[in-house]
Amino acid sequence: MTMHIAKAMMVALVVAVLGIMPGTSALAQTGNTVRIVALGQAPTGANQAQARDQAVDRALKQAVGRLAAELVDPATLRTRLGILVSKILATAPQFVTSYDLTASVQHQDHTLVLVTAQVDKQALLKALDAAGLRLPAGGLPVTLVLVAEETGPGRPASFWWSGVSKSPAIPQAIATVLSSLGVKTVDPATLVSQVPESARRQALNEEQALKLARLAGAGLVIMGRVRTYPVITPQGTQAGPVAQLMAIDVAKGAVITVVEKDGPTFNQTPGPEAGAQVVSAVEAAVRQLLEKVVASRRPDAPTDDKTVIMEVSGVKRLADLHRFEEVLGSLQAMVQSVQRESVAPGAVTLRLRLKVPATTLADQLLLQQYGSFLVNVLQSTAERIKVVLIPKR
Repeated sequence: MTMHIAKAMMVALVVAVLGIMPGTSALAQTGNTVRIVALGQAPTGANQAQARDQAVDRALKQAVGRLAAELVDPATLRTRLGILVSKILATAPQFVTSYDLTASVQHQDHTLVLVTAQVDKQALLKALDAAGLRLPAGGLPVTLVLVAEETGPGRPASFWWSGVSKSPAIPQAIATVLSSLGVKTVDPATLVSQVPESARRQALNEEQALKLARLAGAGLVIMGRVRTYPVITPQGTQAGPVAQLMAIDVAKGAVITVVEKDGPTFNQTPGPEAGAQVVSAVEAAVRQLLEKVVASRRPDAPTDDKTVIMEVSGVKRLADLHRFEEVLGSLQAMVQSVQRESVAPGAVTLRLRLKVPATTLADQLLLQQYGSFLVNVLQSTAERIKVVLIPKR
C-alpha cells in the first residue's frame, strides 16, 4: 500500500512539472518575474533534510535553465551550452527571488521535490547578455534575405527572386535563427514581379540587392548561398563551405561584413544525424553574421575612467568582503582601482574607478565565482551600484 502511495505521489509530481495539473501553469509571468514549476531529485542517503535541500537546489537550477533556454536562440544553445552551464546555471539561485516547496516525497533511494520558483527575468536577461548568450538583434532594421539554398546533390539552387513558384522566401535554417532573435524580415511575395529578368539568377551583385531592398523598404540585406545537405569527401579534404553570407547596410550602400563557414566533413556515407549537423553549422554562420552586424551598429564604449560608488550589503564575514574585493580587483579590463570609503555592521561602501560603464560591471558581477557566497545586483546606475552578498546553503 505504501509503495502504491509513493508511486501516485511521484506521478503527481511529474504531471505538475509538465504543466498539466488542473489549475497549474508550468510557466507564468507576473511583472519582471516568471513562475516556474520544476522537479528536483537527490540521493536520500542518511540525512533526509540534506537530501531535500540538495533536491531543491537542483530544482531551482532546472527552473532557471528552463527560462534561459527560452530566452536564448537555438543556434546559441547548441554551440554555447557549456557557457550557459558554467556562467548561468552555476549561480542559478541568485536569479530566484523566492520559491515554495510544493511537495516532497521519498521514492526508493531518492528524494523528489516539486518547487514553484519565482525567477527574476530581467536579472537573467542581463546575465545572459553579459555572457554573450543573447544577441540584441531585435533592434536591427527590417531585413531582406537574398540567400540561395542547395538542398540536395544535383538539384538546382532554390531562391525566391527566380520567380519559380514554391521557392521558399527564406531557407529554413536562416529563418529559424532570424525568427528566434526577433529580426523582422521582408515578405518577398510582392517583390517577385518587380525583379528584372537580368536579376533572376542565383548570384546577385550588390547594386541589384540594394535596388530590391529599397523597393521593399528594408534597411539590411543578407545575401549569399547555403548548402543544407551533407556531402562525402575524400580522406584529408574539407567538405567546403555550407554558408557564404554577406550583410549590406542599405542606408550606407556598403557591405558591413562577410562570413564563410565550412561544414562538417564526412568521409563515409553520412548517418541520419548528418543533416542536422550541417543545418547547425549554417545556423551558427547566420548568428555569427548577425553578431558582426550588431557590433558594427553598437556605439563604442567610453574609455575614460569614471568614479562610481558601490554599496555592498549582506557582509557576514570579513573574509567574504576580502574575497569580493579580490574579484573586483581581478576585473582589470573594467576596474582601475578599488578603495574602501566606509565600513558599517554588515555593509561597506567602496569607491571604484572604472574603465567601462557601471552597468557593464554590474552585469559581469553576476557571472563571477565567489566561493561561499553569491552576489545579486540590487541597483545599477551611472554613478552608483548596490549589491548584496548572499551566503550559499
